[in-house]
Amino acid sequence: MNTQVVLDTSVAINWILPDKDQDTTLHLRARAIEDSTLRLLVPPIFWSEITNILTMAIRHPASVSHLRDKHLMVT
Repeated sequence: MNTQVVLDTSVAINWILPDKDQDTTLHLRARAIEDSTLRLLVPPIFWSEITNILTMAIRHPASVSHLRDKHLMVT
């Protein structure tokens, strides 16, 4: 039986733009890679959110952490 987990944008972005909670998110990524029964699903808006955050990271690198926390409600 497969386990399905909806991947939040804040978790995925944390894999490439690390913050204080990266250890937890990297654990999920490692588990998804190692466990063939775990499927990560993304909502339809996921790719738009990722694109927006990465665009902002390129244009305004100093504000990335603030944007991620404000728009994605990461604490």
